[in-house]
Amino acid sequence: MTVLGCMIGAAFVSFMRKVIFGKRVYSIEQYDLLIAAFMLCILISGVFMRGLDSFGSSLWMILLALAYPLASNLIANRRLADCALGALIISSVFPGVSTLLQVFALLSEGGIAALRDYSASASFGSAGAYAVYLIAVTVTSVYFIASSRYRPVRVACAVSLFANALCLILTARPDAIIAIFAGLVAHLIMKRAGRLSPVAALAAFLPLLLLLLPASTYDLIMSEIGSTYAHSELLSLWKRSFAMLGDNLFTGVGIGRQSFFAEIMNYGHYPTENSSNLLIQIGCEAGVIALLIFLLLITVRVFHRSVYKVYVTDSQVCSLSYAAGIMVTAILAFGMLEYVWADDAVYYLFWCIFGIGSAALRIAKHEHDDRVMYYGDITTVETSVIDVKII
Repeated sequence: MTVLGCMIGAAFVSFMRKVIFGKRVYSIEQYDLLIAAFMLCILISGVFMRGLDSFGSSLWMILLALAYPLASNLIANRRLADCALGALIISSVFPGVSTLLQVFALLSEGGIAALRDYSASASFGSAGAYAVYLIAVTVTSVYFIASSRYRPVRVACAVSLFANALCLILTARPDAIIAIFAGLVAHLIMKRAGRLSPVAALAAFLPLLLLLLPASTYDLIMSEIGSTYAHSELLSLWKRSFAMLGDNLFTGVGIGRQSFFAEIMNYGHYPTENSSNLLIQIGCEAGVIALLIFLLLITVRVFHRSVYKVYVTDSQVCSLSYAAGIMVTAILAFGMLEYVWADDAVYYLFWCIFGIGSAALRIAKHEHDDRVMYYGDITTVETSVIDVKII
């Protein structure tokens, strides 16, 4: 990940240099302002809480989040977007092959029984992180199957879909299926609900319905996926995390797993690195202002997606916008019962996908504006993006 961080930093410096000399355009949207405010909250918490470890973690989070402005600004058409998503599929080859080879080795040694306690994680830190990555890869494969005009690409993506779906099953994380379902629900709501489409953001909370199951049933499901917490333990952790958030409302306890680990013991809970919930963890680490900004960021994205419906429907990036929305919602849904940003690769992937989604909406808007200019269709003209060109 250190190499990745260096590459992101170098790419961002190079991009901003070209912006300053007028060779590139930096598009400023509401997302950029909200993400900048979110990162500022992370930096403040990192500076004033828990010393150098927290400060270093905050700088690392900010560095990886630069994937968003790079993706959203460098992707200017569908071809570039397809290249970015194609790279995601290609990157799945090595972990997929290694996972399948492990499975074949286990089958040859002990048969089906040997897979009972197996949970694929490939080169990721956990099976959950690998599952999130596979969610993005499988959705991307479906996107290419549905949108590509070239038969070899569709065939290759069909093979990728089958292999990565198999790997997703081998992660032994059925909550990944719930996350994909939540993404599809959000997509259908945004596509068909008209003015009520902003409520699609609530689809990300669908996994929390599992907590309404009887405790014994929930514990059985969680034991199958290797969850650390039983029903009562998870609720107890969240209760103590909320108490921690209440005592550190504006600055949080500091950024990084060590900050949470050191603080949670003061609230009567045994040491653990996170709260097993993305939103609660953001609040605990960076404060309630950071949490509210992040929720506002997601709300604005859903609102824009619903407002831009007429643009996206007639655009070449229609399927791309749908796929990005499904992936973002699925990652958020998966984060309701697990802190998905604990793995740097997942954190980086989230901002990449969010940036690709922003680029898709901008491309659709520009295509619509071009039609307005040439054909005089002014029935749905809106202005919500400022292009800033520094020369």
